[in-house]
Amino acid sequence: MDEHDLNRLGSLFRTRREQLAYKIEDLAEDGLSISTISNFETGKKKVKRDKIIRLFEKVGITYKQIPSLVREEKKKIDQDRRLIHLQLLAIENHIQFVCPTQGLKQLKEVKRLVQAKKYEELLPTIEYIAGKAYYKKENWTKAKDHYYKSMQLLETHPDWSKSNVYEGCLYELARIAFRESDMVSALKLVEQGIRAFHKDGERSYLYDQLMISKVIYAEMLERNEDAFDTLSEMWQDTDKIDTEVLLNMYQLQATLYIKRSRYENAVQYAQTGIDIARRNRNYDRSFELWTTLGSAYIHLDELTEAKICFESASLFEHKIQRKFLSIQNLIELGLLHLKEGNEQVAQTLLEEAVMKAAKAKEALLHYKALDALGDCLLQQQKALDAVKRYEQALSITHQHAFLSQEKQLTLKLAQHYEKIDLTKHSKYCAQYYQLSVQLLDKGGETSVVAPDVIQSTLTERQAAGDPPDS
Repeated sequence: MDEHDLNRLGSLFRTRREQLAYKIEDLAEDGLSISTISNFETGKKKVKRDKIIRLFEKVGITYKQIPSLVREEKKKIDQDRRLIHLQLLAIENHIQFVCPTQGLKQLKEVKRLVQAKKYEELLPTIEYIAGKAYYKKENWTKAKDHYYKSMQLLETHPDWSKSNVYEGCLYELARIAFRESDMVSALKLVEQGIRAFHKDGERSYLYDQLMISKVIYAEMLERNEDAFDTLSEMWQDTDKIDTEVLLNMYQLQATLYIKRSRYENAVQYAQTGIDIARRNRNYDRSFELWTTLGSAYIHLDELTEAKICFESASLFEHKIQRKFLSIQNLIELGLLHLKEGNEQVAQTLLEEAVMKAAKAKEALLHYKALDALGDCLLQQQKALDAVKRYEQALSITHQHAFLSQEKQLTLKLAQHYEKIDLTKHSKYCAQYYQLSVQLLDKGGETSVVAPDVIQSTLTERQAAGDPPDS
């Protein structure tokens, strides 16, 4: 029985003292000051073994009786902690499925209890859950504050690291960066989480969520080979991957196959994912997969099939939780009508997509909608209006460091100005070359095309998945 075990008996000693109607002053003597007794009871400072034994003797408990007290106290503390763990699990569930505001109120009560009982190792989890509540409320600032507070607590207690709460905070911070259209930061955060993850620790599901998020953010940044390699690694062990992540994998695999012009493979993966999503009644992932399947059919020039896909998704749009997902469907449906020559219908759909993306503050989708609208206006011989949309889209890509998308837009603008304004043509050619160099340095390109040999490229607009809830 060591000194640490004895010091855990402070609250029990206090209960015994109060039962006997003793005041602290009644027990003080030479070598046992009032402050020493108080420190033992409150746990503020460690008290030496011999003094603890003497204190128990003064309330009628012998040294031989203390080991059984220690065992009983340990049992009580373990039961207490299990109960609090269950309460935290229930609160996390309440936040996700019922009401984050009510969940936060419950969490504050548990936090007060944890602090009173000195269960400091639970505080990082409490801050983490609070962060998730504010994420659910879309209060990114407060969510980040709680995640960082959780991480600071964990950094001072490395022995708590196997909880994987630290890595969970990195995952959630990346999701916030994603919602703020900062894909570069999002990718860095999940890569940090993957490196730090304890595979033999708690919350094992977070590893797959970190990995699929890496694929999502890399794909959005056009780091497609990195995304493909990470996804290939994930396919090697799908037995323990939950359905939500698995559906992300099918959607992203289809998207990456479209980018590789392997459209039949994309159709196969999208259709398999749609079947899984239907059986699991997962409306959001089903919506994404139908949109991706429609995109694959457009590339195969099977426009009737593509229209069925987009219209199928539209039928249950009202059931999806992530409302911004509908913007991609609008863009694809607009491009489909454009390809069929229904330019006015296409323009109406794409203008709606631009408006919704701006309102939702979804920068990547806002860029895609403006770019597609520019193509639509250009096809109608409305060059000035088209250029205005391209330049608005260019501003968004520059602001959010969407380098690959910015590069594609500078190419379009360079081509437009080639015969009407050589100064602007040269300006955009130079920007195109500079962006090519930046992408090569970052691993996002395999070659650099000089301004004098710029050739036409096709902008791929795939469905942009989002990381699952943790």
